[in-house]
Amino acid sequence: MVNQTDQNGFAYIGVLFLLAAISLSLAVVSQNEDTLIKREKEQDWLFIGKQYQRAIASYYHQSPNGIKTLPTKLDELILDKRFIAPVRHLRKIYNDPLNNQQDWSLIKNQEGQISGVFSQSQALILSTKIINEYQENQSEPITQYANIKFIFKPDVPKKESEIDETTEINNEESEPDNSLTHNIE
Repeated sequence: MVNQTDQNGFAYIGVLFLLAAISLSLAVVSQNEDTLIKREKEQDWLFIGKQYQRAIASYYHQSPNGIKTLPTKLDELILDKRFIAPVRHLRKIYNDPLNNQQDWSLIKNQEGQISGVFSQSQALILSTKIINEYQENQSEPITQYANIKFIFKPDVPKKESEIDETTEINNEESEPDNSLTHNIE
């Protein structure tokens, strides 16, 4: 007869190591999944912020009678009542994907007109690409979502004294840069 008391604890220790390995791998997978979800929300935040910026620009550039104005409420971007036929600059009022609420902070000018929006989220930005893209327009370092503002800056007509004489001589019209970066010009 063989003495089996020497091998009774090895299977138990093996099961404990197996459970520890499974727990560790599940922790890593859930952490990666959480980061993936945060990155998706970050992309949604960027897309929605630019949508608001484009809608404000559209509202301004399509102003009737040559009087360019900005909206005073976000609802005016959904249904612009300045025209006979309804004009929509934005499909709907989007929630802030970072906190799932409709609490975008509004940036207003002296007349109380909306010129931009930004998130109230104090969370740190994950993407260094976003930080690098918007850092060049900021004097302070960007670390949080609340630091990035999606602002439309209307064109300010130049005075006649500020017009470059070489442009008048050449009579060349250059197309304006309509690229949408942090500030729309």
